[in-house]
Amino acid sequence: MHFQALEVPAGKHQVSLVYEDRGFLYGGIISLVCLLGCGVFWFLPLYSMPV
Repeated sequence: MHFQALEVPAGKHQVSLVYEDRGFLYGGIISLVCLLGCGVFWFLPLYSMPV
């Protein structure tokens, strides 16, 4: 576990700490694209079957 500290002088402040993990974002995008691709290949044989 890691801790993060921020030193500010006395007085009124508004501090916002934002954590953005680009690797997590890219992994989510890749997973979504692969899931959509699997869905396409799952339903593709249903439309190509002769009646």
